[in-house]
Amino acid sequence: IGGAVSQSGLPATPNENQLNSIDSHSPHVTSGLMLTWNNVGDSLTFDVPMGQRDVSGFEALSFRVTQVVNSASNPNGQAQDLRVTLTDGNGNSRAIRVSKIAEIPWPDMRDIDMYRKSAMRTIRIPMRSYTIKCLNIVAVDITNIVSVKFNFSEVATGEIEIDSVQF
Repeated sequence: IGGAVSQSGLPATPNENQLNSIDSHSPHVTSGLMLTWNNVGDSLTFDVPMGQRDVSGFEALSFRVTQVVNSASNPNGQAQDLRVTLTDGNGNSRAIRVSKIAEIPWPDMRDIDMYRKSAMRTIRIPMRSYTIKCLNIVAVDITNIVSVKFNFSEVATGEIEIDSVQF
């Protein structure tokens, strides 16, 4: 997204590098973040720079994500889940649960470890998800988005890789 990235509560600073160099099971040669969380409420926030906060011309917030192969932090054999929150310049926020849009599946587990892959899945959250009128919930002003936050609020622990966060 181009702005500052910060975290809250994560047990370690996310590791940023070319994914196949930080994860031997990653087939991806793009740069991304590998991170672990160990508490409901941990988060990762991307600030949106001034001059780029009007995202009303975009159809979706998109990112690629995968569970890390062989990580004891991920629930064995289960999909992972989190929420993605947009916050506007007036402080209004709305969080969308990723599992309502798409699954972050358990990695492709083969009998031979070298064939197991941390393969990315693209998630596209429609921008209208943040602006739909809901009873007692203020809509987010997508002409003035100041941050995108990944809230690890659905599963107590996890280890994932994130790449290509964009509108």
